[in-house]
Amino acid sequence: MDNQNPKIDVSQIPEWQMNQLCRTLLDACKRYYSDPENVRKYEEWKASGLTIQEWSEKQKQHRGEAQC
Repeated sequence: MDNQNPKIDVSQIPEWQMNQLCRTLLDACKRYYSDPENVRKYEEWKASGLTIQEWSEKQKQHRGEAQC
């Protein structure tokens, strides 16, 4: 199995557990986007037209991080 992209059969997750996971994710998203700096970064990425992978690579280069 590819450790970077595990395969999850969501049909095997019980409904109560899926609801709990969704609530947890929603709460995390709300906290993240309550920060104006995170909203600004999101809007900047969205306006760029880049994929998330392209944007991430651009940010690494901007910070001077080495490419892997």
